[in-house]
Amino acid sequence: MWRGVIVAYIVVALCYFPVALVGYYIFGNGVEDNILMSLKKPAWLIATANIFVVIHVIGSYQVGFSKQERTLKYSRENRY
Repeated sequence: MWRGVIVAYIVVALCYFPVALVGYYIFGNGVEDNILMSLKKPAWLIATANIFVVIHVIGSYQVGFSKQERTLKYSRENRY
């Protein structure tokens, strides 16, 4: 299982690092912490990116909260 986790992190790094390097090459230090605030136009692109961020947060919330939800469920079942 750990081998799969390590491979997954390597794949993610291979996808993100080239994007980060090209972005730094193009924009340099003139980028704010929130990249979407650095862009001024087109407005539809910024709105679309914000919608995708919301979708991503909703999906990751379900994954991140599943263990706590399962623990609460089993503790309630064992109590009664």
